[in-house]
Amino acid sequence: VEVRRAVYFAKDSAGLLQLAGGAAFSGDPADGAIKPLMGLDYKKVTGLEDFKPAGNAKAAKALMEKAKTTCPAEYAKATDPKRGLVFDTADSETNKKSAAIWIDSMMKNAGIVMKFNFIEPGSYYAVVLDATKQSDISAGGWAPDWANASTVIPELFTQEGGFPMSQNWGDPAYAEFKQRSDANLSEPDRKKQGAEWAALNKYAMDQMWVIPGTFSKTQEIWGSKIGGAFFWEPQGALSFGDLYLKK
Repeated sequence: VEVRRAVYFAKDSAGLLQLAGGAAFSGDPADGAIKPLMGLDYKKVTGLEDFKPAGNAKAAKALMEKAKTTCPAEYAKATDPKRGLVFDTADSETNKKSAAIWIDSMMKNAGIVMKFNFIEPGSYYAVVLDATKQSDISAGGWAPDWANASTVIPELFTQEGGFPMSQNWGDPAYAEFKQRSDANLSEPDRKKQGAEWAALNKYAMDQMWVIPGTFSKTQEIWGSKIGGAFFWEPQGALSFGDLYLKK
């Protein structure tokens, strides 16, 4: 966990965000898997106060120093020029530019060697969702299917989830998390359920099962003769039933 947390604090989020178009067009650095638009289920994650957009070398190096004792094998791999941490990402020109930012910030801020495995986009998820093929870190995106983090937390962090890239079920902290997540799926009190999803989001971040990227933004446009247009976030599309033509 110290190495994972070091990666998070060493990351040059500002540089990656600028490459993606800047905050106005791309979004804001994320603090977990549940985004602020989720309302009841979102709560700002504490324990990440050392985060700095351009990376926090002091915090990252302190974690790596601790890792020498707590997880020496992982520390040795992460700092070995011949091995390092291998990052899966889809093969594209933009991702190659992102890779350069990752490599530079990991070495400069944490002494971590980062290597990249560029995968043909059409077969990307077939590789990274297979625990026998996935490398140390894999990039991915997720959005809730509706406005409840039951479509986020179980999917991302339980073995039976639909998108379990974290491959975290071997972690000693997993059993309690799984028990709480399963129980919360049938919690009838919506406010209580939302608070528990927020707590489980923090739980995942305490273990750094995910290294958050961006709470992303999208830009949508439509013609001046189209009325009733708005982007329906839970469905990921315009609300087609509300559309009409203007004279």
